[in-house]
Amino acid sequence: MSIIRFLRFIFGYVEFCAEGGFPERFINLCSVYHVRLWDVKRVKDKLYAKTMLRDYKNIREAVRRSGVKTRIIKKTGLPFFTFKQRKRVGLVIGVAAAIITVSYLSTMIWTVSVSGNENISDEQILNVFSSLGVKPGAKRRDINAKEISDEALKIFDGDLSFAVVNLNGSNASVEVRESVPAPKIEDNETPCNIVASEDGVVTKVQLYSGQEEIKAGSAVLKGNLLISGVKTNQDKTESLVHAAGNVYAEVEKNISSDFENSEFCAPSREKIRYALYFFNVKIPLGGVPDYGEKYAVSFLASTDKTVLPMGIIRVRATEYNRDFLLEDESCRELLSAKKYTDLCRSELKNCKIISSDIQKNGSRLSGAYKCEKQIGVESEIFVEKN
Repeated sequence: MSIIRFLRFIFGYVEFCAEGGFPERFINLCSVYHVRLWDVKRVKDKLYAKTMLRDYKNIREAVRRSGVKTRIIKKTGLPFFTFKQRKRVGLVIGVAAAIITVSYLSTMIWTVSVSGNENISDEQILNVFSSLGVKPGAKRRDINAKEISDEALKIFDGDLSFAVVNLNGSNASVEVRESVPAPKIEDNETPCNIVASEDGVVTKVQLYSGQEEIKAGSAVLKGNLLISGVKTNQDKTESLVHAAGNVYAEVEKNISSDFENSEFCAPSREKIRYALYFFNVKIPLGGVPDYGEKYAVSFLASTDKTVLPMGIIRVRATEYNRDFLLEDESCRELLSAKKYTDLCRSELKNCKIISSDIQKNGSRLSGAYKCEKQIGVESEIFVEKN
């Protein structure tokens, strides 16, 4: 029914009143002359009905032969609207342009969404599929989902086990499944020793296999044998095994940092320009400077879950000079502290701190740490084969 109402609006229809004469004969004659009527009702001595605009123009013979008089009560539909607005050419052109634009945009991809990924970021997946043609502004008919999915799997080279592109109206939905890595098989057969990775004093030995070569309290140097893979059997023979175990030792760590007064970059001039963005088309609002480094930020229209391919792009061009030296002491100390923190995070990883002594002299920071950590690492025993 909604389609019928829409077609009636497009072609136009009128509501009219007929009085006098023979109303019943009028209705029969309308049927004979193929004049379609609906919503026919009689109020007292008047007959009300609706008919299409082109049918109303052919109603004269039925009116003449039935003796009724008709009068239009209401006109509805696009033909009457365009007739009223015939002097407003701009409005008519605007409506036509809007209809054409919407029809054209409905053939394009507006948004691209990604689902099913866990470790691989949305940005990585979108960049790959964008390079293959799945992006806002692409024509739906130009997208071969099967070929694009197969090519994407080749690009990810085993990181994805499944990929498919589904086109739902103006949205392209990319569904992926990440490959499950094969479990790492630990080598427990190759003969090896456990040796010290750095200097220290042994605090604890956890032996799983092999022959213990040191005791708690022993001082060791980097490379010393901790657990031997050469095991002496009860019959005094020796066999090679895969030594396994943890050896904990107290080690010393000395960390220091100082501010290096090297040159810093300081901006000398800066300009900001804007551009309109619409389906991968950028319309600059002014020239972009050709100097310095450029940084673009996009402000796109969006709803709660969807980012639309239209908005404004702000481009900032900044030129830096190379003559700036940092003289502020508080800033120097802050940068040195940042460097010291990064060094501590790297050097003291997997360490249990027993004691620490931190010294500060201006922007210079130094620290002496006593830590406990696992220092045993595997060292393969190479056997000559005859």
